[in-house]
Amino acid sequence: MDKTPEKSGWDIEKIVKDIEWTFKSHAVASNIHIKPVAEMLLKDPEKGLDLVVRTYNNALDDAYTDDVTGENYRGLVEAMAGGPFEHIPRETSNAVGAVYPFLPRKIKNKALNTLFQIYDDGFNSGQVNGRRGAGITNAIREPLLLSDIQIARWLYWPGLDKENQRLLSKYNLFCDFKAENICKNGRFNPETVLSDFIVGYSLLKSDMNNGWGEEYIQVAEPEFLDRTLKGIVGVRFGFVHSFLNYIIENPDLAAKHLGKDQETIMTHIKNSWAGRRNKLRELLPEQVQERVDFYIEEKDWANYYDFDGYESRPDIRFNLIKIFFKE
Repeated sequence: MDKTPEKSGWDIEKIVKDIEWTFKSHAVASNIHIKPVAEMLLKDPEKGLDLVVRTYNNALDDAYTDDVTGENYRGLVEAMAGGPFEHIPRETSNAVGAVYPFLPRKIKNKALNTLFQIYDDGFNSGQVNGRRGAGITNAIREPLLLSDIQIARWLYWPGLDKENQRLLSKYNLFCDFKAENICKNGRFNPETVLSDFIVGYSLLKSDMNNGWGEEYIQVAEPEFLDRTLKGIVGVRFGFVHSFLNYIIENPDLAAKHLGKDQETIMTHIKNSWAGRRNKLRELLPEQVQERVDFYIEEKDWANYYDFDGYESRPDIRFNLIKIFFKE
């Protein structure tokens, strides 16, 4: 079966426009190196992913090379700054994000692991999530990519507070926010908004805005709004679903490490699931509830245990579940 985008029912014109939108604001090194990889990801996702890390490093080398002397100062600058300048890892992430929604799960997992090579090797978690310095994941635009990152590497989740303080807290009226931050096509302005998902998530949550969720729904691009809702569901339920499946698959280990029988464990997790579902109903506008319920039942998100690296250490895995039990 031919899995090239042209023969898989992809809306090629739409994806190309998304790539152009991603690179509307960019540095020269990103334009030269990263944008062509985004285009390769469109033509052949697996081959494009194989090029991502090498191209990322080439872009950094180029950015830190003196145009006159030809000397490369990357090592020195990164040592002094504590890591690479954030713009190139941000654009690399967004290049992957531009095609991420259209990839099958197996290739999505490969995309996540590719980005984790960059994050894990060159940064600490605070540098990645923006708690320390400018951050990377706090500038990821694609909801489904950032949601899966939250599930697979929860320490890289940037949270919602920082972008709210930086941007949303400046406005008292949605019409003023819209005028400066939402374009005519219903997408966020890339010149003012760092992460489309974080801002969209925040606008929809009734406890983080002035009741702008319904107004935002009226102007948002429908496809992006759907991916935002699906991403929110992944953030709220993906972790729990991973725990649930792991416990079901390993009942004896669960009883041993958690000190509880399986029925008690399952009851706790199911209650947590129901509680999260009810809480989400309270937080999101009524007109999106049907779509939210669909995405909860669909369960199309990353599995935490595909990425934690502790296949042979159930004790470590259950220690994290114990933290969950303390909710």
